[in-house]
Amino acid sequence: MSYRHSLGYPYVYPDNDLSYPENFMNMLWKMVEPKYVANPVLARALDILFILHADHEQNCSTNAMRAVGSAQTDPYLSAAAAAAALAGPLHGGANEAVLIMLDEIGPRRMSLPTSRRSRRARAS
Repeated sequence: MSYRHSLGYPYVYPDNDLSYPENFMNMLWKMVEPKYVANPVLARALDILFILHADHEQNCSTNAMRAVGSAQTDPYLSAAAAAAALAGPLHGGANEAVLIMLDEIGPRRMSLPTSRRSRRARAS
């Protein structure tokens, strides 16, 4: 909802006739159409992405945030600890691997920015 608010768009309520990923897309992108119709390929890809993220469980950054937060620190410090853990090369890299794969198989207009490619090259 903050995405739509930042663009000055009104809030869109969930539609019980849509699946979870379709509803997510509906609440992000619906404009003036009476009934949002989601792209089925995009909805399936988003569904798989949600499943993969839900199945990721207790990763390094989550563990860092929970450990630091358990000391009753400031929430911003807990988030900073989690962000710092994300920067480590042993975090898992599932998302980065997907981005690399998409960069290799996608068209030129979908390629990663030069800064990400050079960062990836340094990490190898």
